[in-house]
Amino acid sequence: QLSIVLLTCFYCLNRAKQAYENKTSFLGMHFRGSVNMKGKLDLIPYLKVQEEFPKQMTIEDEEGNDFMTKTVNNQDEVIELLKQGYRHTSTEGGSWLAILIVVNSAAMFGTLFLVSIFDLPPLPGLIAFTLTSLSFGPLLGFIINLSESVFNKANTASAAVAAHECGHAVQHAKGYEWLKMRSILVPMVGFTSNLGIWFVIGGAILAQSSPILGENILSLGILGFAFGTLFSLITLPVEFDASKRAIYWLERKRIVNQRELIQSKEALNWAAGTYVVAALASIANLVYLWFRFGRRN
Repeated sequence: QLSIVLLTCFYCLNRAKQAYENKTSFLGMHFRGSVNMKGKLDLIPYLKVQEEFPKQMTIEDEEGNDFMTKTVNNQDEVIELLKQGYRHTSTEGGSWLAILIVVNSAAMFGTLFLVSIFDLPPLPGLIAFTLTSLSFGPLLGFIINLSESVFNKANTASAAVAAHECGHAVQHAKGYEWLKMRSILVPMVGFTSNLGIWFVIGGAILAQSSPILGENILSLGILGFAFGTLFSLITLPVEFDASKRAIYWLERKRIVNQRELIQSKEALNWAAGTYVVAALASIANLVYLWFRFGRRN
């Protein structure tokens, strides 16, 4: 399974590089190239939009369901609609990355469900887990591509991430509630995350000879993982709010032009996706531990 993940990951990275070199698309996305301070090529994925006027821009309604569309005829109208929350309409199909995230999550939870609830032979679980591995490969490739040190880069993504970190500083200065909650959990999570796995392993072993003591220790281990999951969920609004502040600051202070502002939004959206995947993985681990051990109590 590890080989499947790694091979799929590097295959997608190679295809993305080929798409950049040939000016084509891969998984519904095009790629911009930027050479960082280390002389290595960074690839920034984006959805291709129409360049010529007139063109259409869209925005979601308040419920996030339907889209409202407006036609713009010049760059000034584009800037005005961007300030109102509109975005460019892609000229091609939507990104396959969202589909991969859905498939990966469904396969991951499906695997846990199959092995925890039903007494099935190994083959169904193996098939579901293989689907998880195949869908996680491309996700891992994009995470690797966006995870190098920001300090050594000189591109739009670096400016966006630096502004994002400044957003955290503003949250701290203004007493942002979700950040306060996360700060309270930091020492607790740091302690429980280190000991949680050992409590689970020790409890599982002790349960063979001393069921009551073993189950109590297992419960403490699962509780430690629950704090980690809670921390992952609280992190999501903190990170999304910091990105929102970053985009507002970049636009208001004109640190980047309009084209670079769009790239900054894309870079921060990709970075936010890693936190979403981490939260889903944390939930999956907690669900597995509960079905595997917690129900004994």
